[in-house]
Amino acid sequence: MSKSASEEKITIGSHVAMKVQCAMCSKEGIGEEFTTAQDHKNNEIHLCLECKEKTNMAFEQETHKPNLILGVLFGAVGAAIGGAIWYLVTIGSGWEIGYISIGLGYLTGLGVYRGAGKKRGHQLQIIAAILVVVTIVITNKFIFDQLINDYIQANPNEFPGFPVGESVSISFLEPEFWKSMVSPIGLLIYATGIYVAYSYCKPRSIG
Repeated sequence: MSKSASEEKITIGSHVAMKVQCAMCSKEGIGEEFTTAQDHKNNEIHLCLECKEKTNMAFEQETHKPNLILGVLFGAVGAAIGGAIWYLVTIGSGWEIGYISIGLGYLTGLGVYRGAGKKRGHQLQIIAAILVVVTIVITNKFIFDQLINDYIQANPNEFPGFPVGESVSISFLEPEFWKSMVSPIGLLIYATGIYVAYSYCKPRSIG
């Protein structure tokens, strides 16, 4: 038992004392003197104290003076593109595919990020999330209307007084519309899109 514990201590001690190199300035030192982080490819890297502070200062600058107006506009464009894709796929396939919500969230978050001047911050996160929520509601409204009109056209005998060639559009206040959106799978899909958009502009830091 004591031998096993001794061997474990040697292994752990050897790992801590391993010589590493700073990914930014190439400074070498003992592992415990460096901060371990991940690069954009999720590869493990090491940073010395000075480079860690410089990186965190650069990350902090990403949150300063975002262009909120362009962030909203670009985010709205991304959301509109994502919503259009969602609508076309749902109407074309007859299924609400969850992966589309990821694309919606990504395009919205990307739009907000680019429009704001490649900035990050809690304000931009909230903007992106709100844009996705609005897009989800509007897109589902268009889908609901389309499904109703398709049914009317496919079953004209059930609607003898309905003018041929005309379409209907339900109100946003219609209870049946909101009921159609509320389901465990539906809520999970919506939450995924909102989370992706919200996370895109999350401030960065190295602990």
